[in-house]
Amino acid sequence: MVGMTKRPASPQNGARFVPAGSASWHQDWTLEHLDHLDHLDHLDHLDHLDHAGMGLPLWVAVARDPQRPQDQLLAAVSIRGAGVVEAQAARWGATLRAPRADEARSEAATQLIAYRAGERREFSLQIMLQMEATHASPFERAAWAALCTIPFGETRTYGQQAAMIGRPSAARAVGRANGRNPIPVVVPCHRIIGGDGSLTGFTGGLAIKRWLLTHEGVRLPAPARPEDQLALAL
Repeated sequence: MVGMTKRPASPQNGARFVPAGSASWHQDWTLEHLDHLDHLDHLDHLDHLDHAGMGLPLWVAVARDPQRPQDQLLAAVSIRGAGVVEAQAARWGATLRAPRADEARSEAATQLIAYRAGERREFSLQIMLQMEATHASPFERAAWAALCTIPFGETRTYGQQAAMIGRPSAARAVGRANGRNPIPVVVPCHRIIGGDGSLTGFTGGLAIKRWLLTHEGVRLPAPARPEDQLALAL
């Protein structure tokens, strides 16, 4: 039973939320593509592709400091293609580019590859989330922080998530906030299910949500819809 608290506990997975502030380097984003699929025509303009042979396609955008390469903030993750990350970058006024030859793979990409390979259960990353009303409201940030307290292999309902941030009647509102989560997987909105145990919505699609939860060892009923069977083949 999830207790009703004013604020969520410290993030279970070590993700640390950092306001973007005014630092100019936060506007310099690199996009890394972690995929095993062949439909890459729309990414011909990017020359940094990593075919890891895993089942979950990911696009990872990281804000880098050109003067201090070790300073990185995870800015966006997409399961649906580079266009989602490009839209995020445009909305936040960031320049999105492929990593230079002298730039090592980001820590975010390294940890996501390990997660996808079953070698990591938690993330230890700094996450950039804007606070301006046009980007993320305090309510959304609270909802996303609550997601980070849900352990690997466990689920919560929308009502339980709402109670975690002290808003037990705001189940629908947290659902909308989860839909705007710019960093899925790391901020695990896939671990929220319906009160009746159904998978409900997910921006990456229910097949991907089923893959993620099954990957984490969550026991789920057999998919009812033919399209959900796609998850079994990933």
